[in-house]
Amino acid sequence: MMKIFIGLLLLFDYTIAFLPSLRHHQVKATSTMSIVRKFSSFDALIYSYHRGIDTSSSRAVLSSMSADENNIEGGDEWRKILVLGSTGFLGSEIVHQLSTRNIPFVGTSTSGRDGTIQLDLTSTTAQKDIQSIVTTEKCTAVISTVGSINTSNDLIVNSASGKVAARGARDGGARTFVFIGNDLRVRQIGTKVIPFLNNYMEGKEQSERIVRECFGRSDNDDKYSYCIIRPTFIYGGNDFGLNPPRITSSLGSAVEELLGNYAVQSISDELPDLLSLALDPPVSVQAVAAASINAALGLLSKEQVELDSRTSILDAVAVSSLLEREERRRKRRNEEEDGDAGNQEEEEEERKCMEEIKTQLLKNTAAAGGIGVGYDSRASSSSSFRTDLELMKDLESIQHPFHIKPAYNSMLNGQWDFVHAGPPTIATAIMEFLTETSQLFGPLSLFKFRETYLEVGQEQSVIRVVVGGNVLKRDVDLIIQTKLTPDERVVKNGTRMMERFDSVQLGGVDIPIPEQWKQSRQLDITFLDKDMMIARSGVMGDPHLLLRR
Repeated sequence: MMKIFIGLLLLFDYTIAFLPSLRHHQVKATSTMSIVRKFSSFDALIYSYHRGIDTSSSRAVLSSMSADENNIEGGDEWRKILVLGSTGFLGSEIVHQLSTRNIPFVGTSTSGRDGTIQLDLTSTTAQKDIQSIVTTEKCTAVISTVGSINTSNDLIVNSASGKVAARGARDGGARTFVFIGNDLRVRQIGTKVIPFLNNYMEGKEQSERIVRECFGRSDNDDKYSYCIIRPTFIYGGNDFGLNPPRITSSLGSAVEELLGNYAVQSISDELPDLLSLALDPPVSVQAVAAASINAALGLLSKEQVELDSRTSILDAVAVSSLLEREERRRKRRNEEEDGDAGNQEEEEEERKCMEEIKTQLLKNTAAAGGIGVGYDSRASSSSSFRTDLELMKDLESIQHPFHIKPAYNSMLNGQWDFVHAGPPTIATAIMEFLTETSQLFGPLSLFKFRETYLEVGQEQSVIRVVVGGNVLKRDVDLIIQTKLTPDERVVKNGTRMMERFDSVQLGGVDIPIPEQWKQSRQLDITFLDKDMMIARSGVMGDPHLLLRR
């Protein structure tokens, strides 16, 4: 009940800030409205903290995909993708992204239009046709977007992705199969409430079962893989649609931002399936397409085989950033090997290059306003911040953090200052919110701030974010504590840790927090030396630059 109560309070504040933007498309800032929006942003930040990415909108995740990562494929193996239903709503977006990312593909459609191969999955020869296409075109993966709803052939069409497509793809030599299913809650509720969906749901369920049978990994054989993606509701495009039902990009993104807010989700988690489903945020067609492609390229982990939530879909979109960083390191290692990396002169040159980059970052920090002064949302879109991102990527590619093993290195211990220009953290969001609240009251301000810093201690096992402030003319520290443990899945690497949100204290008094906030996230230390640290939250988290005090 406490979580619902907190959620209702947050939802009320968020609605106040959000609804005017729907009505007028632009909110005229006032001091009070600014504070409400800051509070809403902080509330959403708590939720994204656990995910390592901004989950308030699919656009936030998709916009993080750089030009470099769009050309990265799954390892050195050459891949080609067969897209079934490539002229449909989702299929056409997948084809568009494949073209943009320079990934070879072949598309099919029932009409054969737009340069696609004509294919009807309900025909008696469909399985052999798919087998022939996969073999002839040398496709390594298949994405099936085929489906129908509210027709006399719903059962046949929706089960064909398994009975026909998966079996034909396996016989033709494909190694990966990606299938677009539907949310399990939709399946359970829809068959009870909307009878005409029964054949649609049953067909999807049959396909999923056969996809698992044909492409499921075994203990002795990981040659094959599959991914079933189950969005609740997909939005996109400029038009409304009934079959399948969809809403436009502009309206869909607004609804996603509202329902994706932590306040809404904290309430949704406590509600029955039907009401919880109604509050589940939609996901963009671009995000589903990107997740499908990453799955087809073999970029997802072995655990990411059934993406049954919007968050898991956005996580699947996010994997490209990790590959970009690894690709930078691989290229640098290859260059070092070609040029005799053991040469002392080259090692000295690399050290100088690292120091020059660090110096430039410090200059940019000073120009942006120094350290420990909180996050300025305008900084993330400025040209200087983009420069900082590139500089941090260069540092990450020069240093090989698995040689240092930050998770076990005592250099990680100590006090670190937050840098002004950078993506938001929980500490800086709290500080900015309280600062703006205090400014509202002017001379009657309740809060004043002295400093903020991050402290790592107890042999790299605890992080304390300390926000030093003054409340009613008395020094009071706000302390956010998390616990660190090396990620056992990559223990040899020593760069990844699991961080668990543990407690919040104000003036030495524990503040009750919802259990849902006490979750874990990945924390990657991608650069560490005696002066500077770069940390990333999750697979594609933005880099956080910290300087030793």
